Amino acid sequence: MGEYEQDNNTDNGKETIEWQVLAKEGSKVLVISKYALDFMPYNIEDEGVTWETCTLRTWLNETFYNTAFNENEREKIVKSIVKADPNYGYTTPGNDTTDNIFLLSGIEAERYFADNDARVCDATDYVVARDIESGSVYEDEEDKRCAWLLRTPDKYYQYGITRVSPYGTILWEGSNVIYKWAIRPAMWIDIEMWECE
Repeated sequence: MGEYEQDNNTDNGKETIEWQVLAKEGSKVLVISKYALDFMPYNIEDEGVTWETCTLRTWLNETFYNTAFNENEREKIVKSIVKADPNYGYTTPGNDTTDNIFLLSGIEAERYFADNDARVCDATDYVVARDIESGSVYEDEEDKRCAWLLRTPDKYYQYGITRVSPYGTILWEGSNVIYKWAIRPAMWIDIEMWECE
């Protein structure tokens, strides 16, 4: 479901997105991209933000949503309540939002993955090419492990954001919101709509 540039060769068009199933509730299934699909900051301005106010949320629900999915696929994506999960520190998570596409929170990254190994994610060639400056992708002969963003604020600083390390550990004390990291979009889809076709 969906297509996005992944092999860093725009001449051959976009590639089909692979999804990993994390949970099922009735006819709804929670999925996250198997690979990191893009590379960007949580927010373009160096300021204290939450998921509710960050620029990445807007990008995911407008640019990515309309670029990656056709009209038929968009009908199967469930607009969902995205909880403002706290980091149990000194920052505020903001308010709950309603989104089509979102990032996992730190709590969800703990809940839906069995262990650190299960959270390890490889970047696409497109992400590797965009990551030349920061070096957050650990590329070797076997894989392209990368650090990927979560939506939960840093425990101590509102202008920081949590992420998952290339080794699958959740880094609750995050990096500045303007630093670029790999992105793994998540969403709920209605599988009954697939079965009706």
